Amino acid sequence: MCRAFSIDLAPSAVSCEPSTWLLADGRTGILMRVSGPYRHGSAGRDDARVIRLRINEACELVAAAAFVVDARDLAYEWGDDLDFDPPDSSVWVLAVVRPEQVAAYAPIVGSKIVRTDLDAAFDEIERLALRGPANAPVPAAPAPPAKTYAWTEVWMNNGCALLLRGASDGSFDLCRVGERDTPPRSYASLEQAEAKLRFSGYQRVEGRLSLAS
Repeated sequence: MCRAFSIDLAPSAVSCEPSTWLLADGRTGILMRVSGPYRHGSAGRDDARVIRLRINEACELVAAAAFVVDARDLAYEWGDDLDFDPPDSSVWVLAVVRPEQVAAYAPIVGSKIVRTDLDAAFDEIERLALRGPANAPVPAAPAPPAKTYAWTEVWMNNGCALLLRGASDGSFDLCRVGERDTPPRSYASLEQAEAKLRFSGYQRVEGRLSLAS
């Protein structure tokens, strides 16, 4: 005879209450209010599983563009398994906690999503969602403009030649002759660059050559 054992389908006292709101563009956001006692350490593993299950269920039922977790009434102190991320990485998420809870939550759920003001979190996540998906690639920063040079000088020390050049951005660059792939060493003033050269035993061997067109 097969012996059956009961399964506890409510292994946690944590409560999760989802609701929705409309973003400015008509898409839907989910608010998940999480409350109750979260047990310490590994004892809180079932609490974390219940929260994860409820988040996944809500996201399966509602195609959300934004997700806010209100955890101000969750009595969380420590435990490694807590996670507020929606299953879809394109959904923006923020977690609102009390100010005194930030130190406990930030290392676990991520300091980038932790906030302490619910109204401000709604405003912020609306702006983020209107900007595009959370997993959209970040555009590369524009390359800085290439330096141009007004003049150059040659300095020598025992057969080693350095170029001292006055740059368009007001800096003064030192580089070895023929080393095009090595970034130059820049100085904020001409006095600094010349002092470095003289300290290293270099002497100017040619007059200043103008590079202006």
